[in-house]
Amino acid sequence: MRLIPGARLLSMQIVERRLSDLSSITYRVVTIDDPTEWRAGILVIAFSGAYRHGSAGADDASFISAITYACVHAWNPKAVVLDLIDLDYQWGDEMDAVLLPDVDPIPVSVAAGPKCAQAIETLLNTRTSDLDWMFATRDEAIESARARSGS
Repeated sequence: MRLIPGARLLSMQIVERRLSDLSSITYRVVTIDDPTEWRAGILVIAFSGAYRHGSAGADDASFISAITYACVHAWNPKAVVLDLIDLDYQWGDEMDAVLLPDVDPIPVSVAAGPKCAQAIETLLNTRTSDLDWMFATRDEAIESARARSGS
């Protein structure tokens, strides 16, 4: 890394950062596109791995949110599916920041499987089946995203 000639850092330290340093959670991104459209149809972001418990999971939530927003910015989809089927989430309050029902004005659907659905119900103080944007399967979440986006 080159600094501007003559620049003084005083007592500051330059630290290289990567989003992957925040979390061991992995992700996969696919789009379901209509070839007649110029923009991505449905952006599906699948997260897997173990979300750390309690406040230790704050960095995991930050990682998931950062990846989600970066993907939305990069592909400008009509709808988003957060696929949490393979995410092992037991508890941690920061997860509520990840579970935004919409990335205005883009509709978001969430697929929450057995590894995380019960903990999400506890966090949100409601049954996931009572939420019109949360589904037990990936296919249901994709179908909801398609319907809500007009794709």
